[in-house]
Amino acid sequence: MRGKYKENQRVELLSDGARLLTESMREWARSVREQECSCGALRELYGYYGVEAALPIGNELMCYVSVATQQRLALHGQNVETLADDEWLMIRIVRAVERDDPETAYRLCADHFPGSLATTLFRVMGAFVSVAVKHGLSFCGTRRPTLVTVLGDPRTR
Repeated sequence: MRGKYKENQRVELLSDGARLLTESMREWARSVREQECSCGALRELYGYYGVEAALPIGNELMCYVSVATQQRLALHGQNVETLADDEWLMIRIVRAVERDDPETAYRLCADHFPGSLATTLFRVMGAFVSVAVKHGLSFCGTRRPTLVTVLGDPRTR
């Protein structure tokens, strides 16, 4: 999955949905690396964004992505301000899903994930986006800098 779609995007300027996805991928990878329960590690994050209902789907999504890549994902740590290649790819896929552009979303899945896992990931990403959008989040666009983006997220201080 590496290398093709890197964008020098600052995480704090991502839309809330894209930021949730990025932060949850990073936290999921950290929890797995440290042999912690990923759902437990992600519960506070999903609560912060008000989408606790998306937690099982997000966990399922990351399990499939991890298996599908058959390698370590190119993800940054929690405090890195820009996106890694795989983080940007996942955001591009969910943005296509939210824009109701299934051809682009599926093509991106099929180009980067093997065989039938692409179809499974496409389905799970659709469910993830559906729940997040239902709870008021969007994966598209960016947000303007706020005191949180300038001073830092109070959860990490």
